[in-house]
Amino acid sequence: RDLRDICVSWSHYVRVTPAHPCHHLKDVPVPEAMHWFIEHRLDDYVWWQAEWRRRVDPELGLLARYEDMLADTPGVFRAILDHFRIDLTPAQRDAIVNAQRFSRVTGRAPGQEDKSSFNRKGISGDWRNHFTPEHRAAFDRVAGSRFAQPGYEPGADWPPPRPPGAARAPASSPPLWPAPPARPGVAPASAARAATPACARRGEPRAP
Repeated sequence: RDLRDICVSWSHYVRVTPAHPCHHLKDVPVPEAMHWFIEHRLDDYVWWQAEWRRRVDPELGLLARYEDMLADTPGVFRAILDHFRIDLTPAQRDAIVNAQRFSRVTGRAPGQEDKSSFNRKGISGDWRNHFTPEHRAAFDRVAGSRFAQPGYEPGADWPPPRPPGAARAPASSPPLWPAPPARPGVAPASAARAATPACARRGEPRAP
């Protein structure tokens, strides 16, 4: 999934999910939660997506993009069934797809938002409605050229790459928690990861 959309979705999801380790962000405005995600979680998500692509077996593995599933749900579902050699009739496939459509599950059309629902909006590209120039600069600073690795081209509406030697964009807001001092003998990058608040490193999937 487009990491920019993940940033927006995550920032809403933690607010309505009491069991989530970052649920205490529920009272933080969504724009600030997005900044927190970019500073503390985005790097891991970039790595996960790159590792999925690097490790997927060309014969045994299958990667499905959220955007493709939205654009052609029956086609992607059929590809998944074929991959696992699950034989269903066209009528069975159609019944499953229709039962799980956003409008059927929520009673809302895709794009009609319910911020209190896990199925909040059901579209791709919603980041354009939420990202400020500050979010874009911070995202670009963290993800950089790695952003396009999973196949998501930034597009004309995204900041161009920084020229060599250009200063990194400053974070637009202070961290929600002060980072503890680096541990003696720990490399700076590792220290930064170790200093991340505990909720940023629990309760979410890890790549193998």
